[in-house]
Amino acid sequence: MSHKEKNSTNNKELEPLQQLPQAEVDKVPYYPEPVALVYHKGYIDLSRDELISVVKKALSDHRFEHCVRVEQTAIGLARHYGVDEEAASICGLSHDWCKELSKSDQLKWLHKAGLSQTLSDYGSAIVHGPVAAYRLKHEYGLTHKGIYDAIWQHTIGGEHMDDLARVLFVADYIEPKRDFSGVEIARNLARTSLKEACDFKISHSLEHLVTTHKPIYPEAVTVYNKQVAGFQEH
Repeated sequence: MSHKEKNSTNNKELEPLQQLPQAEVDKVPYYPEPVALVYHKGYIDLSRDELISVVKKALSDHRFEHCVRVEQTAIGLARHYGVDEEAASICGLSHDWCKELSKSDQLKWLHKAGLSQTLSDYGSAIVHGPVAAYRLKHEYGLTHKGIYDAIWQHTIGGEHMDDLARVLFVADYIEPKRDFSGVEIARNLARTSLKEACDFKISHSLEHLVTTHKPIYPEAVTVYNKQVAGFQEH
């Protein structure tokens, strides 16, 4: 099979994007015309079509379509901020790959990855990023540390985030179907600064957890202290 054939693009998965109301698309900064990238950098042992197949099998239609919208949002942000678009595409498509795992499968993968089983106490929202990063590396040959870290960090952020991690973190928050109080603030911030958009998401997410009396994963507070408050522990 030739390299070109292996990386044939699958436009069918972009059809729902072409049906999005223009008003929704226009709200998202730098959102591109739907694009199916051809992977050629060898970051994973999968073409885009193959990655789509893997992810789609694991998710509901609703969750999978979210992943495609995040991919497109991430590509647009990456293009504007000079970040690797292929890496952004892989991040966007696979970030929620493990979001719908059963509790028993979560525990299984946490054990395989050598991670604390207590992560599952905070639910899939905390577990799915680290597990997806681990599985991409060990099942599909992921070699790109930035992709690994971005997927791992995409829910709560990280103490150290590069621009690829910020692209995914923000894209997941502002994709066209997101509709919550504050999303337009985040979108406007993303037009000029990935860092400011990330800081808003970190702060706004913590505020939401506090006001709704939900448990906060301790690392989320650590991330806030480092990224937003600039706290340096001595």
